[in-house]
Formats: sequence, C-alpha cells, structure tokens
Amino acid sequence: LNYSSLSVIHYFDNKENKEDKDEKEQEYDKRIKEIPLDKHQDTGVMTFILCSDVSGLQILDRKTNTYIPVENHYDSDKCMFVISGRKMEHIFSWKQKIPATWHYVKIPIEQERLSLLYFLEIQKDW
Repeated sequence: LNYSSLSVIHYFDNKENKEDKDEKEQEYDKRIKEIPLDKHQDTGVMTFILCSDVSGLQILDRKTNTYIPVENHYDSDKCMFVISGRKMEHIFSWKQKIPATWHYVKIPIEQERLSLLYFLEIQKDW
C-alpha cells in the first residue's frame, strides 16, 4: 500500500474590515494568525515543497540554531525544497545519521499563500 499524499494548502489573507472590530478582537486575530503550525518535523520519509512566491517556510539552520526564511533565497518559479522526515532518519541512517528537518510556516497576514506539498511515505513490514 502507498500512503503518500499530495496536499494543496491555501492560507487566506486577513483583509477583512478591521473597522468593525474593537482593539481587543484585532489583537486576538493577530496572535492566532502569525504562526499556525508550531516548529515540527514531518513524520514520513520526505516532503517535497514547491516554492511559493509569498515567503513563509522557515527551516532550521543547525549550525546557527536559527530559522531561515528559505523561500526568500530561491526563484519560486524554478525551485522545490526537499525536507527529510523522521522515517528518513530511522530507515536510511545506517552509516551516517540523516536527521529530520525542523521547520514551520509563518503566514503573512496581509497576503494569500498557496503551498503544494507531496508527502513521500513508505510502509515497512517488520
């Protein structure tokens, strides 16, 4: 069985009428929309992510222990990111460890963002 999947994620902008909301509601909206996914590692083998023209993907640089907005450094029409997952770390690390990639998506509040992802998954029978 193949457990791989393809996902399209549409992050909507926050261009609603802010005049109708009081200050407390606006502050709450801002807090809940800044980082929807906490820092994490994907569970599969690999994730293939097409670059977006709206930056949001942040990947951990293990040397500096800081997150880098990687889409700012590549052409969104030509590039794809490959993120190693936890199964890659466990299955293919017999000579050298291949650590899973820590990452998260920081959603820009005033712009829409589309992400196309392919999650590569395998099922081991042991």
